[in-house]
Parts: sequence; structure tokens; C-alpha cells
Amino acid sequence: MPCTCRSCIPESQTMSSATSKVPPRKPLSLSIWVTREMRELAVECLREFQRLCWLDVDELTTGMIPIESYLPDPLIETLIDSLPTFYTRSMLQSVVHNGEINYRASCTIMVPFTTQSTYVSDCSHELIQILIDLHTQFDGIRTRKREEVKAR
Repeated sequence: MPCTCRSCIPESQTMSSATSKVPPRKPLSLSIWVTREMRELAVECLREFQRLCWLDVDELTTGMIPIESYLPDPLIETLIDSLPTFYTRSMLQSVVHNGEINYRASCTIMVPFTTQSTYVSDCSHELIQILIDLHTQFDGIRTRKREEVKAR
């Protein structure tokens, strides 16, 4: 007879938890990976965006807030990591109509980042344009790399 005290776990529960496996995550396709070169480019662009946001605000109300608060490094890394899977080119293009970025739609899709960094919320449409431009530059880097591999 199995033990029924509170500190013991019945054998059936330990066996089922040991045999249940988390399904493996499907790896990203090589065609959408963010390489070191792409990451460095993206960090450079996003740091420039951070600087511009910092310069655009009213110094009287936010003068003591450091530049890092406008787009913190962990947020930059998360943004870059989400480019291939979440902020895809098609998703970002969905807020562009007749060549103009819809401000309200850009605020909506950037909510995960604007809630963590409220200073960026006024510039979310500019951030969308930067992310679209990064996708274009990443495509150029991927094309160049493919051509280099073919030339070998």
C-alpha cells in the first residue's frame, strides 16, 4: 500500500511527470536568423533611435531621465530577437497605407515595448519605419552572403 502522508508523492504521479516531455521547439529557418552582423547593425540603428527620442522630449519635464530609459538594452535585444518571428516584414507593412504609417496602428502593435518604455510611445511610428528598414537591410545582407557562398 502506498504512503498517504503529505510529504510523499505517489509513484503514479512521479512516473507520469518523468515521462511527460515538452515538445521540442522547431528551430528557426536559416533564412530568417539574425546573424552577428545583422545584430550589430540593428543595435546601432536602435541606439540612434534611442538618442533621437531622448533629444526630442521636453528637457524641463524629463531632464533628469537618463538616455538608457528611452530604450533600455534588454528591450533593444528583445526587439532584435523578435524581428524574425513576431515583427515580420508583412506584419510591419500591415500598418503602412499609401506609403504612410498609421500612427494608431503602430502604437497598437508596439504595445509590448511602449508599456515597458513609455518614452518611446510617442515615437512608435518611427520605430516601425526603423524595423521595416532593418528587414530590408537584413535581406541585403542575406543576399550578399548567399552570393558569397555560391562564389566559393
